[in-house]
Amino acid sequence: MEMLNARKAQYKETGVDYYQPWLVMLMSDGAAESLFLRHDQSLAPAVSHLLAWSRELTARALKRGLTRNLKELIRPRTMDDVGIALLRVDGQGGGRDCMPMPQ
Repeated sequence: MEMLNARKAQYKETGVDYYQPWLVMLMSDGAAESLFLRHDQSLAPAVSHLLAWSRELTARALKRGLTRNLKELIRPRTMDDVGIALLRVDGQGGGRDCMPMPQ
């Protein structure tokens, strides 16, 4: 909670509205091999695309797109399982969630 409160304070100081869409993503270690950049401890650019997709697509279309990308782009890079679960919260008291992706 300390980290969250520190970020909110930082956003408030700089005038950033922190009541904005948030994407919570859980991933298996196999998926993390492609979506987490260990050299600088950051998320791969593809995660930004996932956030954009979560705003623009229905849950069904998002699941189809993620399933295809997992099979064609992420799974071939690892011998491990590749699982992703997403939850998008819109910050306005509502939100929508997406089903866990098949492995």
